[in-house]
Amino acid sequence: MEELKQRQADGTATIWEPQIQPAILGNTLSPMISNRSSFEKLMTQTHSHHQHYLKKFHPKSSKTYLPLQFPVLTAEIKLDGERMIVHIKNGRVTMNTRNSKWYSELYAPVLGPCLRRSLAKYPNLDVILDGEIESWDNIKNINVPFGENRAVAGYRRAFLKQEEMLDPIDTEKIHDKDDTTVMRTASDYYSDKSTSLEEQIARGKHFWLKFMVFDILYIDGPDKNRLYQDCGFGLDEIGEGGSIINLPLLQRKQILYQILTQQKNEVEICPTLVIRCNGDVVSGEDYFSTSNPIMEFGHPATILDSTQAIIQDKIPEESLDDLDTKRRLGRTALQISKLRAEAIENFYTKVVEEYGFEGVVVKDVASPYLFGLRKFWWKFKPDYETDEAVDIDVSIY
Repeated sequence: MEELKQRQADGTATIWEPQIQPAILGNTLSPMISNRSSFEKLMTQTHSHHQHYLKKFHPKSSKTYLPLQFPVLTAEIKLDGERMIVHIKNGRVTMNTRNSKWYSELYAPVLGPCLRRSLAKYPNLDVILDGEIESWDNIKNINVPFGENRAVAGYRRAFLKQEEMLDPIDTEKIHDKDDTTVMRTASDYYSDKSTSLEEQIARGKHFWLKFMVFDILYIDGPDKNRLYQDCGFGLDEIGEGGSIINLPLLQRKQILYQILTQQKNEVEICPTLVIRCNGDVVSGEDYFSTSNPIMEFGHPATILDSTQAIIQDKIPEESLDDLDTKRRLGRTALQISKLRAEAIENFYTKVVEEYGFEGVVVKDVASPYLFGLRKFWWKFKPDYETDEAVDIDVSIY
């Protein structure tokens, strides 16, 4: 808390309300949650929320520079999987659900190897990732319907054991007797008693779990300095310790895209669209790249778009006035608002109506990560716009 107070005094702390409790490796963590929203309210809600926190923490930020007037947003696919916080320490993978139950013994034998491969660029790092676990059918080349993760984990583990491909680090005893784990509290319903071992092995060859990542909460270890140098960050702006939840989402995303080598259909970053403050739209992969950053008028686009950079005077005010005029491309505020709303609508139409995903989640990139709270993230689905149910998850007994 003393360090946080000092960062606030120095002007380097998050502009938003900080999370006092840091992310701690090996402790169960409650993930940040989305507010329910709709097409009609979404852009107004995100804008007013942003303005509310600006006035609360930086009442002098009254100028209408683009990042202050139109906060940069990400639009991400709302996944239909199991929310999971994944901890990786010295290569060992553990994971907890949003209700603080450990699923490591069930899922780590299947996901551990591909998670380690995804971090191969920085092998000497301990990390905490936030994302969702889904099941993949490699025969049909589609996701398995929701609710089959436990069964698929069993099939894949049986196959890996048959092929002598289980990694001992994923099968050793992980949790002590005081930890709440799925293996101790659940019935054996996740074990498929009706299918022979031979059939389970056969299924496990073509079915496996995949982890879709959308945030990173913790970074520590010998490779940390190299990672931050590769991202172009100084330790003075990151701070000491491993927890990075008080960094803005923009920087957390930059770290995530730098650290993760995606493994197709095994470990991937959730597809993301960035809606910029001048109405332009770009993919998350391009926008958050630190190795090949988007440059505009001699500055990285992420600096020009950053609410924090404006508040902390990282761009001289006389330059900012000229840059702001150029970046608007002659667009009025109304035109920019319309472009941003259309970008969200087009993304929604593509991922929901064309590809059949569950919905869309929109996030303010200036925001920190707040455990268990519904702030700065907004979700909407087709059934939020109608009284009729779009789909129902059921189990037949």
